[in-house]
Amino acid sequence: DGEWRLSRNYGLTQEAFRPHPSAAVRRLTAEDGQKLKDACKAEADLWYESTWRDFEYMVDGLPVSCYGAFDGEDLVGFCSANPMCVGVTEMSWIYVRANRRRRGLASGLLTAQTQEAFNRGDTVGYYAGGAQPEVDGMVRKVGFRELLGSYRFIPSDSPDRWRLYGGAVED
Repeated sequence: DGEWRLSRNYGLTQEAFRPHPSAAVRRLTAEDGQKLKDACKAEADLWYESTWRDFEYMVDGLPVSCYGAFDGEDLVGFCSANPMCVGVTEMSWIYVRANRRRRGLASGLLTAQTQEAFNRGDTVGYYAGGAQPEVDGMVRKVGFRELLGSYRFIPSDSPDRWRLYGGAVED
């Protein structure tokens, strides 16, 4: 018993990249830890284990990058990227507060992460665990194209609802 969920996989080449920079976006540093804590307290949807895992990995010097979108001193958006293997960077987590959306912050976060990855010579990918139209529109705006979709089966009794069960299939 459980549910099948469509996930979308995207890729981006340097030739297709359409940057949308934002002056409100910058790379986070260890000194931004308190701002991230405050943002997580204010926005429960940002409070995920992956937010802190990625931020702490970056602070510890591992090859993870974290960017933030700011409204003054307030952190209102977050994006992290991780190496999937040598030469491949995956945009792993992006979030913008609901009341700050539709202002170009998500595109700015993706742009900053992508530029950093391309500067290293990496290939860039994005795995969208859900197939929401707003995510599709956001990544396509920057130039991502959809690759092979995948379905995952989530058993109803699974304590790890995010874990994949299944494989790639043609859409």
